[in-house]
Amino acid sequence: MERKFITSENDTIRVDYSAFSGKIEIFFNGKIARKISKRVYKVSIGDDVKNIEVEGNLFSGIYLHYDGRSYQIQGKLPIYVFILGVIPFIMTMVLGNLRALADAGFYYVGGAIGGGLSGLFSALGIALCSLSSKHWLRILILVLSIAITFAACYGIGNFIVFLAKQR
Repeated sequence: MERKFITSENDTIRVDYSAFSGKIEIFFNGKIARKISKRVYKVSIGDDVKNIEVEGNLFSGIYLHYDGRSYQIQGKLPIYVFILGVIPFIMTMVLGNLRALADAGFYYVGGAIGGGLSGLFSALGIALCSLSSKHWLRILILVLSIAITFAACYGIGNFIVFLAKQR
């Protein structure tokens, strides 16, 4: 959970944001804001009622609007995250459907098993990248996602062929 402080003239807003789950908690001058709709939070300080609006998503960035100003909670993910993030899925679709590789002894599982694994690791890699703001760490996460997908699908493909040859 990432904690961000926003200070205006007389007010301090603390935003606790989890990029992984999307959960947002807002504290206005130490008092928790109550969520009244999907994107609007309300806090009452005496007779004064303050509305705080949250907008955006993982693709466009998340912004908090209060008192006519906009504050960035999380920036949008760069395009390379999505390009590298779908490589495990594309790789599995291609390698899992090449008959020539199987004929050469390179067994890579595709279909529902490979598609499920590669989709899982693609989504997990992109989600984990949203937790970090460092570019080198994002690239490392995505390269690991590609490597783990390759190892899992290659291992399962060989295991299935091994079991088939045992009969």
